[in-house]
Amino acid sequence: RDCNRYMLLGCVEEFKGRGKDYGIVEDVKEEVKKVLERMYEECDVVVSSGGVGRGEKDYLKECLEDIGVTIMFDRMFMKPGKPTTFGVGEKNGRKIIFFAFPGNPVSAGVCARLLLEPALQVLRGRVSGGGPSGGLAGVRVRGKLLKGVVLDKIRPEYHRVIVRYGRKGFEAVSTGVQRSSRICSMVDEGGETSNGLALLPSAE
Repeated sequence: RDCNRYMLLGCVEEFKGRGKDYGIVEDVKEEVKKVLERMYEECDVVVSSGGVGRGEKDYLKECLEDIGVTIMFDRMFMKPGKPTTFGVGEKNGRKIIFFAFPGNPVSAGVCARLLLEPALQVLRGRVSGGGPSGGLAGVRVRGKLLKGVVLDKIRPEYHRVIVRYGRKGFEAVSTGVQRSSRICSMVDEGGETSNGLALLPSAE
């Protein structure tokens, strides 16, 4: 039930950052605001998961604004990760950036890979990637999906896949059902961990 915390701390370590664990915060506005204020004082980059939807107890965006953070965006046209919120603030002459990812574990993991990793690389002074595309979030390649998948009707999707190099170039196989709440979509039926994200267009 607490997989996001360990996953995001692991991502920060993998991305060469130093994580600080603030634990689980109750869905009480005063508690959310209190912890965000501590993070504002102590961190350069704040990462959270949950509380960014449109539910009556999703207080995160409101609390960020209350402590002086400017919300740059609170929706992304992608799947998974639509409710992702990003903000910037300044405290005692320091600039702080805030990533508020959705609570679904797959959404949080995919958004960390796509957004948090390049942000930390830039903060560490890296301005271009080492892959063929020069991207900061890993290496981008063109490949072929070996089996058909159902496209989302509206949004482009980052589909979890197993990527291999075959006789005719890169090949990818879906890990199966892609629900953002299904952390098992990070592995295939045989237990092999996804090592790539296939960017798929919408059906329209």
